[in-house]
Amino acid sequence: MINNGKNKDNNSLDELTERQGEEPATAEDLTVGIDSKIFFKNLEQLKPEEQELIQLRYLDGFSPRVIAKMLERNVGVVSVQLNRAKKKLKQIYENSIPKN
Repeated sequence: MINNGKNKDNNSLDELTERQGEEPATAEDLTVGIDSKIFFKNLEQLKPEEQELIQLRYLDGFSPRVIAKMLERNVGVVSVQLNRAKKKLKQIYENSIPKN
């Protein structure tokens, strides 16, 4: 789950991508592995444009201003699109959790 560029236990999304496919060594590593698997499964449900924005911002660490320059868009437009993509990803995540 994305939370302003940070996830629980202070593991970066870069660490999650590096760990994807590795065997977990500890219970914490197992949790991170599960979290990253869920994250990437949910990310795939976004439109390619939304995936790109999430990738650039939260996985690659670029600021909205830099992303705007890269994509030749207005920084305000990029910020709004990022916010919408993040909300959509959160909704996908919440819908993927089994209800009791």
